[in-house]
Amino acid sequence: MSRIFLSYSSRDKTTAVDFAEALRSLGHELVIDVDSLVAGDDWRDILMDGLQNADGLVILVTESSLNSPFVLSELGAARAFARASKDSFIVPVVLDGISIPAVIQDLLVVQGKSSDLKEIAVKVDAAIASHVGRQQGIRKREEQRQQEIVGTAAEFVGPHKKLMEERKRRERMIAFRWAVLGFALLLLAFWIAYCNFVVSINSIELTGQQYFVLGLRGVFAVGILIYGAKTAFTFSRANSREAVRSSDRVYASSFGEFFLQIFGTSASTEDVKDIFLMRHVDSDSKASGKTDVKDEDLDPKTVSSVTELLKTIGNLRP
Repeated sequence: MSRIFLSYSSRDKTTAVDFAEALRSLGHELVIDVDSLVAGDDWRDILMDGLQNADGLVILVTESSLNSPFVLSELGAARAFARASKDSFIVPVVLDGISIPAVIQDLLVVQGKSSDLKEIAVKVDAAIASHVGRQQGIRKREEQRQQEIVGTAAEFVGPHKKLMEERKRRERMIAFRWAVLGFALLLLAFWIAYCNFVVSINSIELTGQQYFVLGLRGVFAVGILIYGAKTAFTFSRANSREAVRSSDRVYASSFGEFFLQIFGTSASTEDVKDIFLMRHVDSDSKASGKTDVKDEDLDPKTVSSVTELLKTIGNLRP
């Protein structure tokens, strides 16, 4: 049964003792009350300890208790605990037909005569049982909600993580292939440039015009190859970044799954959105229809390269 903090005025002690016995006969336990204080006790600390150790507050509302600073302090503290913990209850017992005071008009009260304390205790017991039943129903619904959330999350997160893992592997493979192609084009460009240089050195019978045509063709070929190499490296870098983003999404999905397993019952809609929108991942990605490839990345400054190579070839003429 419940642990009850019974609040009453010392002037109503006789009534309170009889009522406490009636509650105990129904299986409830009474915790410390202000009336048990002795000189030198800090009533605020004892009050807080008593309320914290109790499941709720039952307050005897009489003319005397409404004028008691202790009782009003207990009621205020109990309200604070009830707001912080939904499991805590407050049951006012209004005795002998006095008007319900404004301070408790928002609460469901039990009314009766001080001569019918056993009957009142039964009503209080029913009120507490109803409160406990409601709280158990709320917890059960929250548990079901958590199971539904976790189950739905598993259905979503599992395939999503698998998709991101596959995308990560694919992007890494594509990045590697672009890098290999870039290196191959660079090597080919160096080989053509070397062959062109050797031919220009060894072919002493070529005319100036032939030197120029040979050099122009070499420069054109080398420029095209350098352009292709830089383009390949640019796309390799873009795919590498996308692979990193996919890894981040896998991490975010795993964290979101963990978050829902731990905080599923208390997670709000905004919490779930914040987790699964993966805001820490840069949105400037292929997933959003964008890439890291920019126009300036594809500009190999071909004109300046051709000019420099032409000057070099011109210096090699006999």
